[in-house]
Amino acid sequence: MNHKIIIPYRSPGLHPGDLRRLGGIHLHVDGGGDHAFVRHILGELEKFGAKGKTTAISLSVEGPQRRDEPLTYASHTPGTANGEQFDYFLTSSLENRADALRTLGIVLPQIADRGDIVVEVEQVIATFERSAGRSDWRRFAGTSPTPIRSYEVGFNKGETLAFEIHHAIDFPSRGVPSFSVQKLLEETVPMGLRVGGWFSFVKPEGIWSFRSNAFTEGKNLEAEVRAQSDLLCDYLSSNSDTFEAFRLWTIVECVLGIWHTPLSRVAKEADETAI
Repeated sequence: MNHKIIIPYRSPGLHPGDLRRLGGIHLHVDGGGDHAFVRHILGELEKFGAKGKTTAISLSVEGPQRRDEPLTYASHTPGTANGEQFDYFLTSSLENRADALRTLGIVLPQIADRGDIVVEVEQVIATFERSAGRSDWRRFAGTSPTPIRSYEVGFNKGETLAFEIHHAIDFPSRGVPSFSVQKLLEETVPMGLRVGGWFSFVKPEGIWSFRSNAFTEGKNLEAEVRAQSDLLCDYLSSNSDTFEAFRLWTIVECVLGIWHTPLSRVAKEADETAI
């Protein structure tokens, strides 16, 4: 678990929810503990019209799915098995897949020889939220996501399960929350919720945010998301004194590509067959 100073930044004109719109593609750069570098990359992307935000993780705790899927988490986690670094990350908008390739052409060469940096491109394929006793599952109805192949960007990408599920819990900030992500993890794992981790941070508008991550192959995706959300909703409702006026929502992303530094270049003779 870690505790960091919160230094948020949001591009002018970027509105809440813009980066998680259904069908939207975005870029993550997880910079370990190097906030200055993360902010530099976002500044470079803003020159080309991208909008994004940086987020500082205030607390984090590892979940049991990390042991179940070591290859996936090795690709997605800055640092090493002996010392994870996940303190600052940016999320930046992408117009489409072609824009993703162009942006990766800018970012990947800058980080190729650095340590402890993860770059990821994802597309939002589904969202789920409960409101006033009703539930709302929305699935992107457009063209199916097309993964980015290593030869398209010149660097070998990492192994990963295809889909990432993020559960989000937002509730009013009144200083330091009395309830930690550690307790949330410890009390929901026995109930059957196996995530890769829980993370917390404060949004600029004064909202405490808890976020989980977990990966899946995508079989029976809607049923999986609903079952997990049911579990969380029951748990949060039973702790209503702590999670007063909470909002629970879920976003599902398709991982189009993941790169963990230091990067290896695609061999010319393997260009057309690289994954």
